[in-house]
Amino acid sequence: MRPSSLFLLIFGTLAASIQVLVLWQFGLDSPWAYTPAAVAALAITLAYDQAVSAFFRRSKPKLFLEIAAAVAVIAGVAGLWVDLDARKEERIALREERTERWQMRVDEAWHVIAQSPVAQGNIGQREALHFLHISNQDITGIGVRGVNLSRINLSGANISGADFSNADLSGANVTGADLSGADLSGADLSKAKGLTNEQIKKAFYRAGQLPPKLPPGIDPPPPRDPSERK
Repeated sequence: MRPSSLFLLIFGTLAASIQVLVLWQFGLDSPWAYTPAAVAALAITLAYDQAVSAFFRRSKPKLFLEIAAAVAVIAGVAGLWVDLDARKEERIALREERTERWQMRVDEAWHVIAQSPVAQGNIGQREALHFLHISNQDITGIGVRGVNLSRINLSGANISGADFSNADLSGANVTGADLSGADLSGADLSKAKGLTNEQIKKAFYRAGQLPPKLPPGIDPPPPRDPSERK
């Protein structure tokens, strides 16, 4: 059974609406930005063809109504395209504003982390470090000694060379995290999630200091002489 002209017109209108949302969200440089437009054009073309082919099968008022609807949809889509083009600079400015706000958040997070060695108590280092991690920032060698990072999610993070000495990492999720060369002297990793012996043996704690607290079944990392470079 062939779809009716009315169904095709409704489908075309929906596809055109999706096109507007796609262009507004992703811009004209999206590799699939024009896919909804192509679907809309196809549906509207088929609807028009259906209406014309029904010239001798349907009453003229109904035929004219379908043709008028097709013209209205086409005009509407054309109008939306014109409006989108007119708002191109507005969309660019909006994306730049979002990028600027995101960069400000990144800078603020780094500022919070930089205060870790001298800050008293928790000033948001856990949230800052997590944000840097999920923002794909380079956090290798980061220094957060003595910081409360309990229950932080660092799964898959590259935190090699980081200074976690005396930090509270109890309940932290470190599944798949790279702990190579990380200083865990006196750190609390009790109840840490996803921690394996394979990970922990690549870290170290400084000789003369307390080894890290670890979950049952996890062996402490090897001690390292304080004078030895990482």
